[in-house]
Amino acid sequence: MLPIYLCLRMISSYLVQIKVSLFDTKYSGLWVPSKDCDVSQPACSEHNKNDNTMSLSYVRHGLPFLSIDTIRIGRFILKSQTFGEVFNFHPTMFWSQWDGVLRMGYPALSLFNETPTIVSKNEIHEKIVAPTFSFYLNRKHNLHSNGELLLGGTNPSRYEGELTYVDVTRQKYWQFKIDKIKTERNTFCSEGCQAILDTGFSMIAGPPQTIVALKLEIGFNEIVACREIPNLPHIKFVIGGKTFRLTGQDYVRKVTEDRCICMLQSIPYNHLLKNF
Repeated sequence: MLPIYLCLRMISSYLVQIKVSLFDTKYSGLWVPSKDCDVSQPACSEHNKNDNTMSLSYVRHGLPFLSIDTIRIGRFILKSQTFGEVFNFHPTMFWSQWDGVLRMGYPALSLFNETPTIVSKNEIHEKIVAPTFSFYLNRKHNLHSNGELLLGGTNPSRYEGELTYVDVTRQKYWQFKIDKIKTERNTFCSEGCQAILDTGFSMIAGPPQTIVALKLEIGFNEIVACREIPNLPHIKFVIGGKTFRLTGQDYVRKVTEDRCICMLQSIPYNHLLKNF
C-alpha cells in the first residue's frame, strides 16, 4: 500500500478536528465518523467524530447518512458542503491514524448525487493560483518523510524535469490516453488505450492478456528475489508523446529483505468495461 497522507480538518462551526486520509481520485466525496456510530465497535471510540447537534451551520439532509455543513480545510472555508457520516467501522479502522476519507474524483462519481464536490467548490478555486492539485507519493514508510497533497499547483522540489500535461478524455475518472506501452521485445496498446490515475490504488492494473504478457517478459509472476531487481527489464509508457520509463525498482515492492512482489495486476474485462 502507499503511505497514508494525513490532513487536519475542521468540521462544522464548533471546530472539531478530524483527520482525513486516502485522497482517492477514483471516487468522490468526504466521509467522517458520526457521533452516533456503534459504540460496541472499538474504532468508534478511538476516532474523532462529527456532532451535528453542536453546529450552528448544520442543515439536515434528506438521507440519514448525509449531512450538510460548513467545512474548513486549511485556509479554505466551504459552506453548505454535503458529506457522508460513518456509523459502522471495519475492525481494521481501530488501528488507523486517520478518522475519515476525502475522495478527489469528479462529481459524476459521487455517491451523494450532489454537486459541487469539494474538488470543484468555488471557495477553493477563488483562492488558489491554478485549478490544479498534485500528489507526491512517498514510498519510504517512515513518519519523518510523508506524502504531500498540494492544492493550487505543484511543488518543484518533488520532481525533476518538466511536467507533461494531457487532456482528460472523460470527466468521470481522471481518465487519459496512453499512446503505447513498450518493452524490449513487445509493444502493447499500439493504437492507444484509455487509463485512469487512481491515488488510492498502489498497483499497475490492466487487461489480463496484457498483464500476463508483461509478466512473461519480466520473467516472474508474483514473487522475485529482491537481488534480481537491477536485472529486471524496463517498461515504457508513452503518454502525450513523451516516454516514461519504469525500472524494476518502480514496479516491484519489497516485502522482506529478499522477498519482493510484482505490482502488476490483472483486472477482468467485465470490470474494465464497467468502469470505462
